[in-house]
Amino acid sequence: MRVACRFCHRRGRADRAGGGAVPHDFKLWAVYEGVAIATDHTSWTGGFVPGRNTAGEYRVVRFFVKEKGNWRIAGAALVPANSP
Repeated sequence: MRVACRFCHRRGRADRAGGGAVPHDFKLWAVYEGVAIATDHTSWTGGFVPGRNTAGEYRVVRFFVKEKGNWRIAGAALVPANSP
């Protein structure tokens, strides 16, 4: 599944102005006919929601779908890695 490799290289970089998301430890868990499920650890820098700094470490589950022969990201769920 080439989308995993492209995904990790195309994500934002933390050293650019404004920060970004940098995924680490990408693991592909399951691939079905047109759906794939993966997890990773993402470092997020420079993220702000009004009144709150969202920068930090996150555990992520990502869902990919195959559409017209190409894999694309369909959704993701992020949970702070340092949550109690």
